[in-house]
Amino acid sequence: MTIASQLHTEIQLINATLAAFAIDAGTRPGWTVVAGTSYIAYGLRTGRSQPIDAVERRLPELSERISAHRGRPTPVRLRRLPLALEVPHPAPQPLDWRAATLRRSRYTMLAGRNYSAQPAADLLVRLDEQPHTLIAGTTGSGKSTLERMLLLSLALNTA
Repeated sequence: MTIASQLHTEIQLINATLAAFAIDAGTRPGWTVVAGTSYIAYGLRTGRSQPIDAVERRLPELSERISAHRGRPTPVRLRRLPLALEVPHPAPQPLDWRAATLRRSRYTMLAGRNYSAQPAADLLVRLDEQPHTLIAGTTGSGKSTLERMLLLSLALNTA
């Protein structure tokens, strides 16, 4: 199954699930963002009087139905500002750090890839502009991997 056909099927699944629970909300292909091979964000629009909490209460059902379609557990997360349903990419791949431009200005760290920008761009932390950075996440979310990347790129750029 191609990614385009998978997106089409999952959009239909999301819309049908929300409609089955009388939730005035939905998504469309034009509102969907595929963040490389990391995740998919299905942009969501709600009716004027539809509380967002109603969508949030149906995340277990959405997760169950997308998991059944994919044939493996697939968590669904509600993102706000802008409103979207985020799911892991069906064929996730780690970012290839060798493709990134590691050489940057002094006191600059490479933090990852920003898929909100068009086109996607490297996400940088400049210690001369922003001397403090908070790293938070759940167990297994990649905090240590991020810290290693930050330190590696910082060492490379200040040596």
